[in-house]
Amino acid sequence: MTHAIDITDLGVGLIGSTSARSVGVAALRGSELTFGDQALALCRVQPNHSESRFWRDLASQSPMNRFPGIRHSADLAWHHLQALDLKNSAATVSAVYFPPHYTGEQLALLSGMLQSLKVQQSLLLNRSLLFAALHADSWTHLDFQLHQTVVSRFEQSGNQRVVSATEIYPGLGLLELTNEVMRFLQRLFIEKTRFDPLHHAQTEQLLFNQVLELLGNPESHHQRQEIFIEFAGGRYRIEFPPSQIQQATAEFAKRMSAVIPVNRWSGDSFTRLLPLHLRDQLQVAGDDELKFAMDQLLLDQVVDGKFVELTSIHSLGVAQKAAPLEPKPRSPEPVPTTPVPATKTVPMVSHLLHDGEAWHGQGLYLVANDAGLEITYQAEGKILASFEFRAQGLTLVPREMLRINGKPVHDEQVLKPEDVISLSGIAGSLVAIAVRTDAA
Repeated sequence: MTHAIDITDLGVGLIGSTSARSVGVAALRGSELTFGDQALALCRVQPNHSESRFWRDLASQSPMNRFPGIRHSADLAWHHLQALDLKNSAATVSAVYFPPHYTGEQLALLSGMLQSLKVQQSLLLNRSLLFAALHADSWTHLDFQLHQTVVSRFEQSGNQRVVSATEIYPGLGLLELTNEVMRFLQRLFIEKTRFDPLHHAQTEQLLFNQVLELLGNPESHHQRQEIFIEFAGGRYRIEFPPSQIQQATAEFAKRMSAVIPVNRWSGDSFTRLLPLHLRDQLQVAGDDELKFAMDQLLLDQVVDGKFVELTSIHSLGVAQKAAPLEPKPRSPEPVPTTPVPATKTVPMVSHLLHDGEAWHGQGLYLVANDAGLEITYQAEGKILASFEFRAQGLTLVPREMLRINGKPVHDEQVLKPEDVISLSGIAGSLVAIAVRTDAA
């Protein structure tokens, strides 16, 4: 029996009497569309027939790679949910946890997909706010995802805790960390065996599988590890101590510490994929009992005994509030150790997110080509819009009729965080983000 569905950039988790997670990767196996571990085992062998951004970029835009019968990334997400066979448990699902970076447009898409799968009487809840409700002494939540890291900050508003800011850091996710460890191990393989595991797609996939397992294995934190690859009749093996994995993740940890302005983390290890090696270097306070607490929260039915219908737009706003989710019994109530900000800081847009990369907005142009929307710092080709920093913030200066969050825009407009910029009939979109915010 499933009590909750937990959706992140890493995939879909089913929480209940038995719990499981299906990685957010899709791939073609022959003519069959597969998801989860089966797709993950094919993503390096056939990169042009796999996709891993459809949950992060849930939208009605075409995915980067083409799949038969798939029009846009939301189709892939729907098929992923359908593949989990929710028919027998749809009536028992009382909550759906969504990624903290989702916009209202993405929540509307998610709501429609869930309704089509008969998951109709569930509370939609920001998973960072769930963390805040379970941990009253935490004021920042780090959501380590597949392609990015999302940092949510909380503040107190009366008797409720709300999200005061959400910051997205593209490239600081599990895949990039895995790639860095793979490159480190590639050098070890060449040094010790004169074999390059990244030279062939098959051996790259084998190394990728083992590195993912290594990063998720707590034993690798204090025991020597080995990796071996069999290829073309040869068997290649390396052995190394935990200190070398820490060395392999050090540069990633350094970049993460440099760009994410938090002094001490509250890390969500529910997905088990925030590696201990990285957690130590970032001084992350791990939350190993989060999964149990989430189960207990639902089994005790502490959401006032009521479930919010997905069809209500008002409910989406209500679901952003964490106050009803205080687990019980919780006595005495923990006293926050961090001062409550007196005023709310609204982050100013500084970058545009496109195809997983953040571009600084000043002097940027939006153009169109055969592949869809493209951004560039060169004023070449058919320019659809330009971007300029002004007193009010980063401003869109359109030359064609664009859309922001689905609504037509003819005139200049100051961008807000999470605004989605698109053009009818052309694949792709831009997302306005605030890479840095001033301290409250």
